[in-house]
Amino acid sequence: MTRDHHQATLTEGEVAWLLHAGNLTPQRGSPLLALAEVEVDVDEASLRELGAFDPAWGAAVAVLAVPDRQIRTIIPGPAETLIQVFYGSRAQPETGLVGFWLEGDRLRVSFPWDEGDIAAITARVVLVTPPPLAEGQEISLSVGGLDALAGAIDALRDRLFSSLSGREPTVEYHFDLDDVRHQLEAGAEHNDARWLVTLLRILAPPYVSVPPEAVASGFDELVTGGIIRSENGQWMPEQPLLSLASRWRSPLPAVAHEVIETSNGEMRRYDHRITIRGDGPLTLIDYQDLVSEDPAVSINSVDAAEYLDRLTQLLQPGGDDNAAEWVYVLDPVEVRGLQDTEVVVGSLQPGTWYLLVSEEGAWARVADPDGRLEGWAPATQVRRPSDPVEAEPTLEPESTPASVDTGPAWSATHIVPTEGLQAWAEPDPAGQVTATLASEVELQVTERRADWAHVHAENGWEAWVDGRRLVPVGLAQTIPGPTPKPAAVAGTTIKGLIDPSALLDKKFELGAVVAVLVSAFLPWAGSGGNAFDLPFTFLLTADESWGGPSLGVLLLVVAVAAAGTVIVRSMERYQLIAGGVAAGLATLFLVQLLRLLIDFFTFTAAIGSLFTDSFGVGPWLLLAGGIVLIVRR
Repeated sequence: MTRDHHQATLTEGEVAWLLHAGNLTPQRGSPLLALAEVEVDVDEASLRELGAFDPAWGAAVAVLAVPDRQIRTIIPGPAETLIQVFYGSRAQPETGLVGFWLEGDRLRVSFPWDEGDIAAITARVVLVTPPPLAEGQEISLSVGGLDALAGAIDALRDRLFSSLSGREPTVEYHFDLDDVRHQLEAGAEHNDARWLVTLLRILAPPYVSVPPEAVASGFDELVTGGIIRSENGQWMPEQPLLSLASRWRSPLPAVAHEVIETSNGEMRRYDHRITIRGDGPLTLIDYQDLVSEDPAVSINSVDAAEYLDRLTQLLQPGGDDNAAEWVYVLDPVEVRGLQDTEVVVGSLQPGTWYLLVSEEGAWARVADPDGRLEGWAPATQVRRPSDPVEAEPTLEPESTPASVDTGPAWSATHIVPTEGLQAWAEPDPAGQVTATLASEVELQVTERRADWAHVHAENGWEAWVDGRRLVPVGLAQTIPGPTPKPAAVAGTTIKGLIDPSALLDKKFELGAVVAVLVSAFLPWAGSGGNAFDLPFTFLLTADESWGGPSLGVLLLVVAVAAAGTVIVRSMERYQLIAGGVAAGLATLFLVQLLRLLIDFFTFTAAIGSLFTDSFGVGPWLLLAGGIVLIVRR
């Protein structure tokens, strides 16, 4: 490894502290998902001594929180098995792979790793001595056929060992289905990886299960493949089986590699390979079509050079050919449930980008980038950026101008993508990150160096960013997508707040928040008392004697929450809820007070008192504020 290597064994509480310190939320597939609710209990001095306050640690934890790539290595032994897991993110290639696995009762965190490091670790296991030359043998089987093959090999080895222990000069190489079932049961009960059935159980993909009937039908595959033959009610081995049993008299050393890649929460790659050295040539067992209902395996032997080439190729990240693409809608479109298309789970709205995960017939599977919505929508109502809009040409999301006209006046050429973007002082991934840009910030690209882009904000701030992830402004202008926000770079970090200049467009919403706040201090009834003089239970019982928290305190909480929905970008979607709560509280009070008046006056007189001195201005102002928040959403 050419970069400084960081490693430490941490407690769950220490990892949780790093997670909270970075203000990170683990996503599906993150190894930190179970630690999000763990109590933070750390000695910051010890973490500082470990170097955990280094920005590199923050970047590593960010990869662990939102990984889209996972490499798992499994190295079994006769008594115990070593499992190492490495995580990566296409959004942070400069961080490299981050190792994260359990060691005793602590968590091992180490970084940076690359594919060559992982290949070197496992190569030392199976290439500790030069392996014999490859035999050129290749076998294709179902997973049931592989289990039948392992059971047959262990049955032959069992007869060989019995012959040796009994000092019998001859070995009867035959077996039946009961012999194989015995080996399969023993392999499931014990953890001695020197037996092939146990070895495959430890090294096989964890999500692949083999029902008993699949093993029984696997023997038909072995007969068809010329691996065994039936003779007098017994199975007799053919040359391929004898060869495998000979080279796998003890299948150790062995190793497995599992590579999983996701895109927008969906698995787009799942590769799994077992390498067995044993006493013979290196043998590769490659699993195929793991995401289907009918996975299969291929078995072939390779020499050392080919093994290293194929291992490097396996560990390399896949391309983005299967990644979801951006789409939008021109009018509101209902979204149906993934499991039940009769249920409406939400709607797509104009002015927002969505991800097209897949298409099936007349339906398109779409997802909100924030993960709040996913389901099926009519494919005809979902539009790609390449679709014409009012006969005007549009740009593809991934297209990037080769050069930019940098005239004397600042002019936005690109915007920051939805997931945000890190910035550096120099085009060096090993350098320090100087800022984290919020989504949709407008930037001007003034220079390009390979994948790097030198950008300027309107206020004069400048930095280097990953130019591949910038979205051209032309895309946002020609398609009714999200409205870009002007830059508000302030030294180190752009927080997730609405830009101050954008608040001018939210004057009605801000006024509504003020109305909710002020209403708590104004009279709520003709007696002159404000909301702090009323218990919250009055809204439910119309009885002031019940006591409890005051209505005024509740209104302060609602006002703060409503302010958050106006000012904080990530809370905007809750504005409708805040407005509904405010309007609902006002309505409940008016109804309960009206009930009391009806008990003392005629209905007509009570209704008339709504607009006289029996009702204060407080609930009316609260109702107005709630309605404005609802309407302006």
